[in-house]
Amino acid sequence: MRLLFDFEEVTFTEFGIGVDRNSGRTYFAIPVDAGVQDVLLKMASDTWGFMKEQTDIPDNYQPSEKYASTEYLILAIENEMATSIRKLHEASVHP
Repeated sequence: MRLLFDFEEVTFTEFGIGVDRNSGRTYFAIPVDAGVQDVLLKMASDTWGFMKEQTDIPDNYQPSEKYASTEYLILAIENEMATSIRKLHEASVHP
């Protein structure tokens, strides 16, 4: 599976959190200083590099399966199991 992403185009990296409240979970994007942004970008870049080295087509994630601690799987963002990741991605910056 060929992944298309250009880390040279990344201008800002955010840290996201989910906060559990009585009304449910609320998601926020938290502004962070340049040093933390650099570390987050490096982590994403290292992960991306690992994923690009994989030659096998990744399996679809199945919650009933047991996986290794590091394994390349996919889950469509539209999948119900990806709701929390989708909401985190769509979060606003916390004031």
